[in-house]
Amino acid sequence: MRFWKLSALVGLFGILGLVTAAAAAQSITWVSVTSDGSGSGGNGFSAVSDDGRFVAFTSSSATLVAGDTNGHSDVFVKDMTTGAIERVSVASGGVQGNGVSGTTTVDISNDGRFVLFDSAASNLVSGDTNARGDMFVVDRQTGDIQRVVRGDGAEGTVASVGALSGNGRFVVFVGQDFDDVPGGGGVFVFDLQTGDVTRVTDGIHNFATSQHSAISDDGRWVAFVTAQFESNRDVILFDRDNPEDWVIANPRLGGESPQSRIAVVAISGNGRFVAFNSHDTNYVPGDTPSTNDVFVFDAEAGLLELIPGGGAAASQNPLPVISDDGRYVAFTAWEDIYGAANGYNDVVVFDRVTEVGEVVSVYNDGSPGDAHSGSTYEPSLSGDGRFVAFATRVPFDPEDSGGSLDFYLVDREGTTGPAPGGACTHDFSDVDSSNIFEDDICWLADAGITRGCNPPANTEFCPTDRVTRGQMAAFLVRALGYADDGGGDLFDDDDASVFEGDIDRLGTAGVTRGCNPPTNSRFCPDDFVTRGQMAAFLVRALGYVDDGGGDL
Repeated sequence: MRFWKLSALVGLFGILGLVTAAAAAQSITWVSVTSDGSGSGGNGFSAVSDDGRFVAFTSSSATLVAGDTNGHSDVFVKDMTTGAIERVSVASGGVQGNGVSGTTTVDISNDGRFVLFDSAASNLVSGDTNARGDMFVVDRQTGDIQRVVRGDGAEGTVASVGALSGNGRFVVFVGQDFDDVPGGGGVFVFDLQTGDVTRVTDGIHNFATSQHSAISDDGRWVAFVTAQFESNRDVILFDRDNPEDWVIANPRLGGESPQSRIAVVAISGNGRFVAFNSHDTNYVPGDTPSTNDVFVFDAEAGLLELIPGGGAAASQNPLPVISDDGRYVAFTAWEDIYGAANGYNDVVVFDRVTEVGEVVSVYNDGSPGDAHSGSTYEPSLSGDGRFVAFATRVPFDPEDSGGSLDFYLVDREGTTGPAPGGACTHDFSDVDSSNIFEDDICWLADAGITRGCNPPANTEFCPTDRVTRGQMAAFLVRALGYADDGGGDLFDDDDASVFEGDIDRLGTAGVTRGCNPPTNSRFCPDDFVTRGQMAAFLVRALGYVDDGGGDL
């Protein structure tokens, strides 16, 4: 069986850098800065597209784009592949807003095309005379901007605290006077294609002011906060296809809590899971009093889960967000609960399948944010949970002088080059656009996993050469970050190999045992890798133990 250099890494197992959180170090990138170092001055809200390429954020900086002279905070989108920054809180003709934007809401569609934000500006669209904040959606492809208005085209009184469906079609928001009901307050859904507005709080009595609302990717499911029972706030999961079948997503064990402080709700893209934070202690047995915990409600199973258990998610405002499938929950918490100890709020991603919480607001070398810089907060999460954006005063980039609020993007799977599928910088002379693996090869080089095949020049990749065991050792060591060589000289036959150090590190990590069992005194660095050997390498490296009963 022939093993091509890329099929061994990409074709069979996916891009090698995309391994488990424990196996690959994450990367963190400064968002709110231009290529020449200008920028800073973030205001707290961000959102990230599903592929991690586009990050929307609020900033009061006047140096992120040319001609920013309005003296107000604006909403921007950065292309993390090209580095280009675009101001989106402008009129269709490019006229800048005459009021602040992005003070309560910033959201982006899954593909990065549509951006939702609030603005007090009255000149982004014609006819804006209500002298109040409004919700706007920008189509980045056409440049068109649309204001959320009543179904008859009239202005509402107030529109704030909204969210955009993943498909970019629906806006959910807290508003007033968006229909003909006296008093007019509630949670509404605006259809950008038809212009229709629907109040989703109809039939849910004693509705009080909602602090937050969320909507599924297809716009069917809406989550929001209401005062359904006396003065206690509850989280409602509303099915727009079946308006009578709404459910309470925070069922209590019994009685009513005197606190019922629920600040933020989030919904998974599939509409099945709702995340929220609360001080209440009667949701699950054994909850710790006086902590602000994160909970996840599974609507299909009817179960409520404390994340991560025992009041561990205690922070002033956890502000949870959740991945499309409900597996990952990101929120702010005190780091020392999760293995670090800088004494400040930081961002954690909790895996509900493995039940492991991971601090992601750390430097690229894994060290926590330095204490002088203050807290980190307002996380946003890509649909698959891979990318996390957040606001912070910690200068995670060496060029960041610190002090001001900035936005950073974390790739939890450790990509140090561009996002897969985007443009990259490496160019091998023997790999061109006719090669179906061109982007993958370029990404591997930018990530530092491959250096080339003709040292010291390394101008070629040799894409049709077979991979040797020595080369595979180097690939795995660079991708997985193995550093311990166990003192060196683990095998007898690799002294003349340029990969001896990598081979020793791979052996010390327990990924390879040798090539001549049972003695295993040799590694055979110049032999080609077989499929069976590669299976063993990856199983040991990634810690797989379940054989599914065997005999597959």
